[in-house]
Amino acid sequence: MEHKPYLRKIKLRREDIEDFNIYPFGISGIKGLDTLQFHPDVTFFVGENGTGKSTLIEAILYEETDHYSVTREFLNNREEMLRILMEP
Repeated sequence: MEHKPYLRKIKLRREDIEDFNIYPFGISGIKGLDTLQFHPDVTFFVGENGTGKSTLIEAILYEETDHYSVTREFLNNREEMLRILMEP
């Protein structure tokens, strides 16, 4: 199998969490998380609203990249960012 340099797994450092009743650790998708293995080709996050999909993705972005602030800015001001990106 070909080596792929992608994120393979994440592990919630439960010992560093003081209270699982505060946000975002009280969200069901986060509260029950221990280790999450990723498929080497593609991984889908599927679930009901409010289960922690976006929160988990934001946490991964925050921890693994230096692009989190750009991503957050894009999400907060989508129309302006799209206008800037689409300019010739």
